[in-house]
Amino acid sequence: MAGLACARLLADKGVGVTVFEKSRRPGGRMATRRAGALQFDHGAQYVTARSDALRAYLNACITAGAAALWTPSGRTDETADWIVGAPGMSGLTRPLAHGLSIVHGVQIAVIIREGQGHALKAGDGARYGPFDGVIVTAPAPQTLKLLGPVDPAFAALDEVRMSPCWAVLAAFEGASGADADVLRQPSPAIAWAARDSSKPGRSQLRDVETWVLHASPVWSRAHLESDKAEIANLLACEFYALAPATLKPPPAYIDAHRWRYALVETPLWKQFVQGDDPCLIAAGDWCLGPRVEAAFDSGRAAAQAMLAGLSARSTT
Repeated sequence: MAGLACARLLADKGVGVTVFEKSRRPGGRMATRRAGALQFDHGAQYVTARSDALRAYLNACITAGAAALWTPSGRTDETADWIVGAPGMSGLTRPLAHGLSIVHGVQIAVIIREGQGHALKAGDGARYGPFDGVIVTAPAPQTLKLLGPVDPAFAALDEVRMSPCWAVLAAFEGASGADADVLRQPSPAIAWAARDSSKPGRSQLRDVETWVLHASPVWSRAHLESDKAEIANLLACEFYALAPATLKPPPAYIDAHRWRYALVETPLWKQFVQGDDPCLIAAGDWCLGPRVEAAFDSGRAAAQAMLAGLSARSTT
């Protein structure tokens, strides 16, 4: 979200932008996993908006059919609308990505200063650039690894703390028996459980419920290097224990996914981090807090800083 919000604003201002994405599709933790006719939002679960900018963007997504309002049973927070992507959470990134030059399946490993700009070297040895400016929006530990050797100003990223999260994706034939669509911290192991099939616009097999379980940070750290099949079994057992008389084991489908850098625990409380070179910038949710909106705001602020940096360079 941070990278695409940043790239979108720059492109709309007439700046040529190339986005490098190590995955097959953009979105990062705004992720949707598909398994045949099943789908699961195994990363970010929903979005709320406090700022006018994000509220306007989400409204545009709803109008375009890329988002919808979710009103699950069991929700206790009624202070803001819960918005989900359609047909999956990754749908919220599509309008931002539209028309951008995105290089998929490339993981940038090294940033190299070259004249007034910087070149990029991928893990497979491919070289890109040089570029007039570079903005890195990966999780803070990965961003520090890229930018730390280039500019000492990014040493501050070492102060950021991000927690991991194991996510389990489960499908049940028939009703699962859970009495709410959303369960918050129902056990020490599970921080969140949601009936994903209750979200609007989800096309699922008839009479199949899909669920996403997010393990707590403490539990995820304790099991960080465990096998995902073991994780799926352990968290499924925790889920069954919540209502053993009604839940129907075993699930028809189950899998697990590890988010090594899932949730911001200690942010920098800055909109972005700028190097001694004003056209070398880092941004992400870790700048401001554990919300999708923090990523959106940080990315847009980084884009504004890049515009200022490029303008200042052109006049010197």
